Amino acid sequence: MLTGSSSFHSNPKRIPYYFMKIYFLQFLLIVFFLTNCVTTQEAFDIEGHVFNLDNGTTVIVGFLNTDEAMYPGNFEGEPNSEFARYPEMAQRAGIEGTVVAYLNINEEGELLESRITRGIGGGCDEAALQIVRNSIYTPAKNQNADPVSARHYVSVTFML
Repeated sequence: MLTGSSSFHSNPKRIPYYFMKIYFLQFLLIVFFLTNCVTTQEAFDIEGHVFNLDNGTTVIVGFLNTDEAMYPGNFEGEPNSEFARYPEMAQRAGIEGTVVAYLNINEEGELLESRITRGIGGGCDEAALQIVRNSIYTPAKNQNADPVSARHYVSVTFML
């Protein structure tokens, strides 16, 4: 028989460290899921191009002015309504929220790069990229009103 002052078997009411780690990780997963997949008031405060779809859902495309954006005040984009869709998988799962995409647009208004910087899953990230990649952009202008390449962030909000 093993001897020692601290043994797992000596106190049956004591929870082992291993199980505490598992419970903590489960807690973190639940918190992460709830913060990314539950509708927040933020979704209803977004302004932009609103697409009310035939199935009763709504997709809103807005252009964000952030500190990371270069020339944020001189940017315009026109989302193509043909590509506004709410993924069926996200609808069935009840996923709502805002996807944020990064855009790099050259001085001719061509989209050079786009990627998701904050996603919500359920196919919404891919749907947001479809909208962003098929939009028409007007290039930003500098203080001399000359077109310049710029980086921007776009929000695509999905609401059931």
